[in-house]
Amino acid sequence: MGPEVAVHHNESAIEEFRKGSGHVHANKWWDEHYEYDHFQACVVIALVLLTLLFDLSLHKLRDLSEASFDLSQLEPHGKQHHKDKHAKKEKLRKEMRAHHPDHQTLWKELVSKATGEFTVLGFLACLLWVFKEADGFAMIYDAFEDSDFALPDSDHAYLEGVEAIHMALFVAMLSYVSGLACTIVVARWTMRQWLACDTAIKKGFKDKTVIRGKEYEWAQQQPRFLRHFARMRTHFLTGLEGWKGRWDIYDEELDTVVQDVGSSCLSEFLCPWFPLAEYLAMNYRYVMEDMIEIKEQTWIFIILTFGVHAAVHRAGIDFSFKLFWGLVLSTAMGLVWIWTTWRLYALERGRHFYYNQNNLCAHRCKLSLWAARLVQVSSFSLNFYLASGMASRTAWKFDYDEAVASTVLLVLGIPAFGALTGYVLGALVLTNSCGSFITEKNILRIAVIIENWKAREGDAGAGGGGDFVPEDNLGQETRNDELAKKRQPPSPTVVL
Repeated sequence: MGPEVAVHHNESAIEEFRKGSGHVHANKWWDEHYEYDHFQACVVIALVLLTLLFDLSLHKLRDLSEASFDLSQLEPHGKQHHKDKHAKKEKLRKEMRAHHPDHQTLWKELVSKATGEFTVLGFLACLLWVFKEADGFAMIYDAFEDSDFALPDSDHAYLEGVEAIHMALFVAMLSYVSGLACTIVVARWTMRQWLACDTAIKKGFKDKTVIRGKEYEWAQQQPRFLRHFARMRTHFLTGLEGWKGRWDIYDEELDTVVQDVGSSCLSEFLCPWFPLAEYLAMNYRYVMEDMIEIKEQTWIFIILTFGVHAAVHRAGIDFSFKLFWGLVLSTAMGLVWIWTTWRLYALERGRHFYYNQNNLCAHRCKLSLWAARLVQVSSFSLNFYLASGMASRTAWKFDYDEAVASTVLLVLGIPAFGALTGYVLGALVLTNSCGSFITEKNILRIAVIIENWKAREGDAGAGGGGDFVPEDNLGQETRNDELAKKRQPPSPTVVL
């Protein structure tokens, strides 16, 4: 073998070695940016699909571990259907009760759910290692080597690309959790304000400084936040009676209360003692818990949206979905802010509109949850695209300016976005819990609050008041000493 042939043979061996999994490199195998975006979207679909399968399997195992055999499952379908409907109603009532011995704070809920999501990412890392050891990336490279669309030029390029995208998912999840932490800070502050206002109003009724029918005169002398809260509370309680005869569940759950207590109207009965802060905190927690946990529907929607991304890029269209999701998120936040501002303005002035009881969609649309899901999907997608520019060595090598911009936006945008989300969701929960879009669950929450109050009144006598005392040191300084003297049972508790 001559020197030239030996040199050529060595160069070929080195090139083959570089293409293999034994050499680390970061070659730019794409000519247009949309070609890399197409590969990235396909990998995200595969990783999120594995995440969804892992979540479904984990939830199924958890349900099986907590399930018990029930002989009623063997009963005829008709009887079982009736029992299922009754059981769901009773279960909902129990969930809506203010005191839960195993209720976690929002911080514990966030840590618990975040730990689970990061565990899933660790599971994906294990699968990638197994796939690499089984020469899976080499098989993919051989299968698509002759593709007419730009794809990684070696099995190791596939491995590097998938690892970079997996790390981008990790950073996106980390930034999403960090943003939720800021949201929880705002949520807890909002609940404190509700608590302080509710306590002041009930104290005013007890001291006779607030007179039924003259709440406006008292509210005009109070601070701005309390003034708006008092107006909204008055119109919410009086507006509830507008559903009488229009909504079956209202007639079943709340209209009978008026007859039981011998009051002339529901608002007259509720006004002196109703713990609106407790009611709003229940609804706020309901939305926040849905935001904290990424549901299966959210993963499915992410798979579908990134499928559209891959199809668009496969068609050779160079479109920036980073800008698209930023626009969607900004538009969603803007529309929700406009909606809540309009509804709060109407609520403070007693402007209600009522649907007929047959229009069940209006009471089951769960506007707060749908808005939270939209914010969740758009924010997670935007976080991923920003993280893909921050956590990828390829991005820093070939597109330095975009990598720097993505890092700055991701780091500085987390607290601002989290705080804005907390404010917008709080306002949305307030309008949908007290306005014309009140849901069936809201009516059941009010019914359970009334049941708890009546039970305490039966044990402790008149004047119980049903004061709202949250845990986690969020207002225990407002505890009324007179309650201890009366030896009342513990007040309802909503853990924030």
